[in-house]
Amino acid sequence: MNSVITNEKQLAVHLIDKYRESIKQRYDFGHLSEQFVLSSQLDEEVIEAMRNYFLECLYPTAEERRTVDIAFDSLRSFVRHPAKTWALLGNMAGAIFRFGTQFPQAIRAGVVSLESYLDAKHFENRLLKAALREQMSVPLTDEQFEKCIADIPRKEIEIFTGHILSLFQSMANTLLLKKTIAIMEDVLSKIKKRKDIYSEEDVKGIELGINILRRGYELFKDYPESLKMEVITTIKENEKWYLDKIYNRQ
Repeated sequence: MNSVITNEKQLAVHLIDKYRESIKQRYDFGHLSEQFVLSSQLDEEVIEAMRNYFLECLYPTAEERRTVDIAFDSLRSFVRHPAKTWALLGNMAGAIFRFGTQFPQAIRAGVVSLESYLDAKHFENRLLKAALREQMSVPLTDEQFEKCIADIPRKEIEIFTGHILSLFQSMANTLLLKKTIAIMEDVLSKIKKRKDIYSEEDVKGIELGINILRRGYELFKDYPESLKMEVITTIKENEKWYLDKIYNRQ
């Protein structure tokens, strides 16, 4: 029984590694240059920054993921524990007064980072179920890995990639994103003072969300609007290319 559990864990880690490999390959400058017409401003440095954001913020290694999982579990706890939610709402009322009418939009921009991460977790769980059902073992070939992806209905994957696009669109609005980060930092400072309600894990969860958005702000803040839009369009087209490649082959 223990060997079965060990093998399943190894397979789960391997699937994360395989998906990270696929991101490295399809967000390679050479690949994108071959598949799409890129402007001179979407150069190798910009594409490398995009790829690093994917790998470091949205799809970290299995080892890093364990730390991230704990933090996101704490974010989900706000839904399960009404006292936490009500305390946050009190903080948010002050934030609305401080940050004005864009506050709801700013909060939405923060929420999409959580949705993107939770989608990634769901996606990884579906991949593991498919690999176990097919009795696959480590190491998987690229063909076996893509078969696991194709086992998931394409519509589900498109929802997943849609949330990723929403995250990048939110980050591209750097003026709003800067306000989002300020709101979350304001909430975080108040949470740290309420140790009777919020745990250290709660603090880490909010800090993680802030870090994901701050990294996005650093990614986009110096780009002209035309480059921001090209980055988003390229991600959308590249993810569609990848799905077409997988589902048309099966």
